[in-house]
Amino acid sequence: MSIKIIADNACDLSKEKTQKLDIEIINISLISNGGEEIKDIGPEEVFKRQEEGEVFKTSQISQFSYYVAFEKYIKEKRPFIYLSLSQGLTGGYNNSLIALKELRKKYGDFKGESIDTEAASVGMGIFTYLVGKTAKEDYSFEELLELSEFLRENIGHVFTVFDLKYLYEGGRILRVGKNLSDMLNLMPIIKVKDKKLKVSEIIRGRNKAIKRMANIIIKESEGSLKDKIIMPVYGKDEDTIETFMGLLKNGGCENILSHQMGYVIGSHVGPDIIGAGYLKKSLPQKFAKILK
Repeated sequence: MSIKIIADNACDLSKEKTQKLDIEIINISLISNGGEEIKDIGPEEVFKRQEEGEVFKTSQISQFSYYVAFEKYIKEKRPFIYLSLSQGLTGGYNNSLIALKELRKKYGDFKGESIDTEAASVGMGIFTYLVGKTAKEDYSFEELLELSEFLRENIGHVFTVFDLKYLYEGGRILRVGKNLSDMLNLMPIIKVKDKKLKVSEIIRGRNKAIKRMANIIIKESEGSLKDKIIMPVYGKDEDTIETFMGLLKNGGCENILSHQMGYVIGSHVGPDIIGAGYLKKSLPQKFAKILK
């Protein structure tokens, strides 16, 4: 019996990909202005409602939800690995650990682990995609944990936001910062550092910000880009990443899988975002075949 991979919907993988790789998705909920809890909504609808003035918050996955999801595979005696959005962005990971602890009290020992990916959006998407593909091959539970440790150390993220309105409305920047950015056409380059989204630098101008992101990926990727995977991400409009993807292809990247940003991170940053998750190093030789 193959090892079951479980992830949360912050990984931004499409239903087509998760179904093909037999990955179960547990949903992080949205909370609307009026207190409505939403678990099944497309990013287009979220972006539309944001543009109409609605502000969303996210709600972490409960211990009970993890308990139910994990117990199913324990009863089937099927090994499983849960991949979590960075614990710097959610308390869900800690809830998953508590659920595992309670299940071990009830069932004793079993092969099941929860992993903090230390990633978000398409960075987590690469993590989940590669672990999911590996789980479909003849690799052991321990080898999947080994791959997960490698990915946690070697996945990079870079994003930029063209409209800071949504970060301001969510309380993540001050009004003075938003107004200054609007006046000077400043774009933040956002990376995941220490498990959190952080601004690493400020670039003036949209085109310069796009070029800067491409240069960051090319510079941080050890060796050739040909044997690595890059996942560009866009918000409302896929056309916004055409220039970005062109720069990546010119830099030598051949394995590009673009995605629309899901509602978990999208609810915080808004529809006007582009970026990418990427592998900084080539996969260890024993796992390299999964990209072929």
